[in-house]
Amino acid sequence: MVKIEVVGRLTKKPIKRTSPNDVIYCYIDIAATVRGDKNPMYFSFALFENDAENAIKYLDKGSLIFVSGDLKIEEYECKDGSKGLSKKIDRPDVEYLSTKEKNEGESTDEV
Repeated sequence: MVKIEVVGRLTKKPIKRTSPNDVIYCYIDIAATVRGDKNPMYFSFALFENDAENAIKYLDKGSLIFVSGDLKIEEYECKDGSKGLSKKIDRPDVEYLSTKEKNEGESTDEV
């Protein structure tokens, strides 16, 4: 496995979900840019139980987070038949660099 560390912003608000076994979880999608590159890279991962509850409570679209974990790249087929790659982070360790309260005072202008 390849270890990865990423600082990025959430692309959408985490939504609480419950599995058939009553396990609480949420999916997190983040966008991160490499220095000097204007096109962001997108990463996704799942959080469970207390980690999911905290993310739902404290994070929102645009929140800045640091994530480290194992990089997993999967190929998928687009509707038009072309191939794409999804970048997922397994066993994520997450640190909140900004939360809902801090985001409220920040500008929401998109670049």
